[in-house]
Amino acid sequence: MSILVEVIKTFASMFMADAFLAVGTLALVGIVAGLVHAGLSPAWCGLILLMGSLFLVVAAVRRKARKG
Repeated sequence: MSILVEVIKTFASMFMADAFLAVGTLALVGIVAGLVHAGLSPAWCGLILLMGSLFLVVAAVRRKARKG
């Protein structure tokens, strides 16, 4: 049981280490899911998801570079 607790703690710490990236990714996926549900073409939704993900990664790296 203690191994399971350690695995859960590790996953939680990975998400909390960069809350900006985690929250941004969840928001992006939610927005794209809403667009798919609204009837936007899956190709456009995929492009939005790709571009949004790249933007989030670049923004997170820039934030980390400024802090330290």
